[in-house]
Amino acid sequence: MLDLGGGMFPHIFTAVYPGIVGEHTQTDLRYELPIPSEHYDILFNTELLEHIKDQVDSPVEMFNLSGFHMLLSESYRILKTGGTMLVTTPNASSLGVIYRTLMGWPPNYYYPHVREYTVHELKNFLEEHRFVIERMETLNVYDDLPSDKCEAISSMLANNGYSLALRGECSFIIARK
Repeated sequence: MLDLGGGMFPHIFTAVYPGIVGEHTQTDLRYELPIPSEHYDILFNTELLEHIKDQVDSPVEMFNLSGFHMLLSESYRILKTGGTMLVTTPNASSLGVIYRTLMGWPPNYYYPHVREYTVHELKNFLEEHRFVIERMETLNVYDDLPSDKCEAISSMLANNGYSLALRGECSFIIARK
């Protein structure tokens, strides 16, 4: 297994399952990875995508997702056929983001994020890179939305015909090659 980010997950799994070999990257994920094709059974892509910049620095209005798409392409390449990738990232269409916007605050959960994505964008991007979505959900993990505001925003959305599905703060997707 490979943790594309900070390397936390392989240590957890190898402690519980000693036969599993876990590794992590220490390279610029915006470019081709120095890893053979079809090398890993499991990839962890957790709290990472929102940090990926373009391959060449560009003004915000020119953001082209080049680093983001390269990472997804390389993830598919290094994952074995039938392998699994776990993706987590803040959900840009969450109730919390709506609340932050209504309050006049920056909508990102963590201000230095390059870009946060909706769960539907992630699904489309993963499918564009040939991944099959096995599970997709959102959960509230940041605990920064007051419950009365959650109820008010939910009512506002429902009363105006907007879906309340997949409005949790963090997107969780299990994708298979």
